Order: sequence, then structure tokens, then C-alpha cells
Amino acid sequence: MTIETICNLLLAALAEAGLKESTLFNYKGAVRRFKAFCSERDVVDYTPEIGKAYADDVISKITGRYSSERYYMQGRLSRLLTSYYNTGKFDLSTMKRGKQEPSNDILKALYREYESHLRKQYSNENTVLYYAYEVFCLFKYLESIHLYKVGEIDNLRHHC
Repeated sequence: MTIETICNLLLAALAEAGLKESTLFNYKGAVRRFKAFCSERDVVDYTPEIGKAYADDVISKITGRYSSERYYMQGRLSRLLTSYYNTGKFDLSTMKRGKQEPSNDILKALYREYESHLRKQYSNENTVLYYAYEVFCLFKYLESIHLYKVGEIDNLRHHC
């Protein structure tokens, strides 16, 4: 799916969800910057990899410093576009700030182990959070459908 198409679908979904005009304005700016980011790289079609690259681009072009505004907005935009890419739906649920963990104790332990693994692999905290969030979503899904018994999940852990 082209970046133009997925971004237009997102803006339409956000408007349909009834977001405030000021919030829509902020998303339009993030979409405009994302399109420019992709254009600079000659990327036409959306992939989670280009979304991740955009989410990781958190250094302000003006100040040359880390921008928490870019971190949150670009990360959110990337997660929204990737949710549509993966499922055909935008996950518009409110994302809690701060540490998110599965509620199941076994999944929580696995999640913490995975975060530790990511921190050994990557020095960029945004990269760690990006990958950890994807696993968090998977674990949240597993919890919601009760796919595994706790013992089966524990057995999976010992085979990793």
C-alpha cells in the first residue's frame, strides 16, 4: 500500500473517530513530515521498517537534540500505520504512557526478558521500545484470546 494511501486512510479514520481539530492538526503535521521523510528516501510503499525508521528519527533538525515531542508523535504515527499494515485496522486505543507489561505473570516475565535482550542488542532506547511494543501487543492478544495455558507458555519460554 502506498504511503499516500495509508496516510489518507489514517487521517480519515482519525477524523471519523471524532478527534479534536487541534489533535487532527498535529497528526496532519506528523503525516506531512512522514511523507517528506519517505520522499527523501525514495520510499513509495509503507512497510513497518520505514515506520520504525521514522519513529527512530527523534533528533530535531533545528536544535540537533533529542525531541520528546517527535519521540511520542512519530512513535504513535508509526504504530498506527503498522497496525493498519498488519491488520487492516488502525488501533486507535489510547496508549498508556509509562511502562506497559502483560498482566499474565508468565508473559510478564517473558516480556521483561525480551526487553533485557533488546537492550543488549540495541543502544537506541527508541529501537528497544519499538520492538518491545510489538511483543507487548502480541502478548496482549494472546491474553485476550486465551490461546495458551500458562504451562504451555512456560514451556515455550524454555525452548527459546
